[in-house]
Amino acid sequence: MSWTPFRADAPGRRRAAPRGLPAGLCLVVALTAGPVGAAPVTFAAALKLAEDQAPELQAGALQVEAARSAARAAGALPDPKLQLGLENLPISGPDAGRLDAEAMTMARVGLMQDLPNGAKRRAERDRAGIDVSAAQADRRAVSRDVRVAAAGAWIDLHYA
Repeated sequence: MSWTPFRADAPGRRRAAPRGLPAGLCLVVALTAGPVGAAPVTFAAALKLAEDQAPELQAGALQVEAARSAARAAGALPDPKLQLGLENLPISGPDAGRLDAEAMTMARVGLMQDLPNGAKRRAERDRAGIDVSAAQADRRAVSRDVRVAAAGAWIDLHYA
């Protein structure tokens, strides 16, 4: 015995109309029913709710975090570079692939580190610090804007 689940989008099947109250009556009841027993929102609670749920503030917090992450890497030395190489390695004949078969075969291993100017590295660190400060200032400005908008909306609704 095999079991096949019901699929509402299966071809040839129709969805049954809901039984009970007609859809229009349900809509009228939903629209006319007020928030029964809902407590009024205080001014401070409205401001806190606006700050907690504002996507602009969440984005600002992420921008501050990104600026701080970039500041940790600012002014650091670049990654060192490893070089490996083989020169004059025979690739044909009886000595193919042997390092000791040819006198001119050379293996090369190198490690390089770029050392940028110290003033340039200090300038990068200073710029990163300024970027963090700017991101924090932007977040504070957005926070003020959100609080002003929430306060205005609360006052409009409270005294309407």
